[in-house]
Amino acid sequence: MPPSLRFLGHNCFLVETETSCVLIDPWLSSTGAFYGSWFQYPANHHLSTTAVEALGSANSMIVLSHEHGDHFDREFLGSLPKGLRIAIAKFDDPYLGDQLRGMGFSVEEVAEGASARCGDLSVQFFAVDTGTSSDAAILVEGEDFRFLNQNDCKMFDRLDEVPSPLTHYAVQYSGASWYPECFEFGEEERRARSAANVANKISNVSRALRALQPPVFVPSAGPVVLPFLPDGFGSPEASVFAHQDRLVDALDVPEQTSVCFARPGDLISPDCRPDPIPPPSASEINWY
Repeated sequence: MPPSLRFLGHNCFLVETETSCVLIDPWLSSTGAFYGSWFQYPANHHLSTTAVEALGSANSMIVLSHEHGDHFDREFLGSLPKGLRIAIAKFDDPYLGDQLRGMGFSVEEVAEGASARCGDLSVQFFAVDTGTSSDAAILVEGEDFRFLNQNDCKMFDRLDEVPSPLTHYAVQYSGASWYPECFEFGEEERRARSAANVANKISNVSRALRALQPPVFVPSAGPVVLPFLPDGFGSPEASVFAHQDRLVDALDVPEQTSVCFARPGDLISPDCRPDPIPPPSASEINWY
């Protein structure tokens, strides 16, 4: 029986079989990332218990793509028992591995072309080390199951290296900008630059879908909401943080691909959630 794939919000996915569990990028704390400026949308904090319970399976492993705070959630990881197994790519910079070992985890750094076993599941990484940025796409395989989680990883020029056929594909489509890294532009130039960034991201995703031909595509790894910053700082219509309504308007989807606009907690299937998540309302932002 193929593994199940459940979306737990942002870029957190849970792959499970009867005996094994792989938990990807669990950003499940409620205190935000990047100095408390970024928050998950929709909120997923209530699913932390789901993740913790899954990690109690006979074979379990956490898999982290990279060190950014919306993927490497120190608060959530710090709440887990010491000694849990975490797999990461073998990056040139040892920072992520060193941090995880310092937190008491059993860390496996997986070299390019190698894989980590977790019961009847296997995990492979496609790492990109460029300057100060280290990231990795994650390939999880099981019986009749092959899931590529590309997250934020800029490996669009390496998609021909990914084994085929995939059963599921997830990738970031929204732009992102670290806080407090900000730029001073006039309103017109800010909107133009943001629109160009969003168009480029969605164009890359469209090309990836044509190259990979996945039966199921899950938009993920953003956008976030920025509830505690000045009004308009992260407004969807004038920033790189594009919501799914903009993706629907511009994405070129192959005929055989179903787009699943998953909500946190959803089990992923070809007929899962055909309607995009709307941008947050003022009351939803105030909830944070």
